[in-house]
Amino acid sequence: MSDEPARTERLLEPLPAVRAAIAYLCAVEHHLSKGAEEGSEILPDHERTLALDAIAACENAVGVRLTDEVLALFASDSSALARRKQMQLSLVGALTEQAHDEGLRKNLIAIGRDGHLWYALPKSPDDEDRRRIFVYDDRDGSHARWDLVRVLTQEAEALLDDVELDQSVENTLSGEGNAQRFVVRLVDVSDGDGAEETTRRVRHAKFGPGTVLREIHDGPEAKLEIAFDGAGTKTLLARFVQDA
Repeated sequence: MSDEPARTERLLEPLPAVRAAIAYLCAVEHHLSKGAEEGSEILPDHERTLALDAIAACENAVGVRLTDEVLALFASDSSALARRKQMQLSLVGALTEQAHDEGLRKNLIAIGRDGHLWYALPKSPDDEDRRRIFVYDDRDGSHARWDLVRVLTQEAEALLDDVELDQSVENTLSGEGNAQRFVVRLVDVSDGDGAEETTRRVRHAKFGPGTVLREIHDGPEAKLEIAFDGAGTKTLLARFVQDA
């Protein structure tokens, strides 16, 4: 880590296949929660941000330079990943410590957990590791490598079980246009970023009530960083929430 150059503001460049799989999962979640509402768009607003200081805190805690693919997972705001699999940037340090106590190899860090299964990455990843994820089962101590694209696609397909979609909708959700809309920008929010502190309470149709941590004015529309009472911290366009 000490030899790595400091991160700067930029767009993430995950592998195209990983980017497409994340975008597909997010689009499926959006469609299932909003698609039936009159006037709602099939595809979500895929523009995301990750704070450089939050990334630095995580990387310093585990001594690893995270890949763009992993950062894209954390930025996705996918309920399947963030809630059920606990894939949240702020949890990596604690998850890794717990996983090592449960027998995870010391050369791996944990980025998520689903019951007895721990999702992990090598501390020194190679190019092939960019689209792979290690899965550790603490019941039998086994370590396996899974294809990350397959894992994400299966998550999306599981959500669509017993759901009938028009072929045109399916093509839109899984199409290249959806993948191209998924953009993650690394931003410096330490100072001078147009962010304003606030103590507003708001409510989101899906995530419920939460407290606004910051108002961000770094684009054409205002965004809010919100600590939801039961859904973690997310950054959303301000127009998607109402004052509580």
